[in-house]
Amino acid sequence: MTLETKIKDVLRVCRHYESIINYQFKQGDILSKYLIESYQSEIFNIDSNDLKKMNQIKVFDIVMHEYVSDSKFMRYVRENISFEDVELNERSLVECDLLAIIIRMYNKYRKIKEESKEHTMWI
Repeated sequence: MTLETKIKDVLRVCRHYESIINYQFKQGDILSKYLIESYQSEIFNIDSNDLKKMNQIKVFDIVMHEYVSDSKFMRYVRENISFEDVELNERSLVECDLLAIIIRMYNKYRKIKEESKEHTMWI
């Protein structure tokens, strides 16, 4: 498979690629830096014939887009990341399965967001 074909496959699956890799995080923001680097690393190290992995990358793309575009989700991650057995420093981030953690946190966040909407809806 050529590099060009691989890039096309990745961009087909990762619709938010440009906004994620071009996100300008603050200097010293270890978490955002690591998440974006992990995102880039993961998406270009997959076999486009592995459907399971492609689906995981698609989910990771959605989660990362939410992270860079929704300040409430970013704050939720920052406030709760240490509760997921991860300290906020480069060494511990490298040692954890950040992909699984961030996806779990996204699912919890969506559930909280939905419950919040249900309570605020007018009859």
